[in-house]
Amino acid sequence: MAFGKIGLFFLRHKGLRGGVLFLGVLITGCLILSINGVRDYWEQLFALATAKIATRILTCLGMGIQADGNFLALHGFNVAIGPGCIAFYEIFVFAAAITAYPLRMKDKFAGVVLGVVAVWATNLLRVIGLLISGVYFPSVFELLHDHVAQAIFILFMVVLWISWVGKCTKRIAAQ
Repeated sequence: MAFGKIGLFFLRHKGLRGGVLFLGVLITGCLILSINGVRDYWEQLFALATAKIATRILTCLGMGIQADGNFLALHGFNVAIGPGCIAFYEIFVFAAAITAYPLRMKDKFAGVVLGVVAVWATNLLRVIGLLISGVYFPSVFELLHDHVAQAIFILFMVVLWISWVGKCTKRIAAQ
């Protein structure tokens, strides 16, 4: 009987249900990543992909960049694309926020797929911007890397999520 009351409570409170779903997706993602080798494999894959695409973009822009795996060197400024540079956990947070919002599964699926691509692409621009800032403004690189770029990136994710919610709810209201 008590479980029935709890279930009814969750059905009546969408915000609470969404919060539990959000935490559930995050916890599930973290549990999957905690399996031996899984996190390392995906982090290495994302780091190499980020380094390779950043190298191609900077090469197209005419910058003399050298790459060796996930290590990049641009005009004497060297960086390693590591686990914190691939937006892995940010992607999980974004996907959890999309999944937890009470909309149709079709909207959630599209939001997760397009959102993950947008978050990863924005992170790629963040990495490129930080690399260039390290070349031209090395004295402020750590401030930009540790605080400014991260804050801007998080703000982008929030704006992207709010835009997705607004677009979906406007479309539903128009139907």
